Amino acid sequence: MYLVTLYFDEKTNRILQRYIDKIAEKTGNYFMTEHHVPPHMTISQIESNDEEMLISKMRKMQKSPEAGKIDFVSVGLFLPYVLYVSSVYNRGLHAIA
Repeated sequence: MYLVTLYFDEKTNRILQRYIDKIAEKTGNYFMTEHHVPPHMTISQIESNDEEMLISKMRKMQKSPEAGKIDFVSVGLFLPYVLYVSSVYNRGLHAIA
């Protein structure tokens, strides 16, 4: 299984990390902080046996990264310990997908 994950700029990272730290304190769930998991957004999960094809496609995407705006509109929870935010699907996310 392969995941396509977006990471944030420094300012956004600081904001999200504060939330992660506060949530860890309130819930006692320190998984992300203990394992140094940075704030991120997983946008795709791919299962494939053709690793070379996936690497080729990822290299192609990597050559033309675009900065864009992502608007988060809701917060949710799945599994007992996974907090997520939902974003508005826009042109920038469409281009990445």
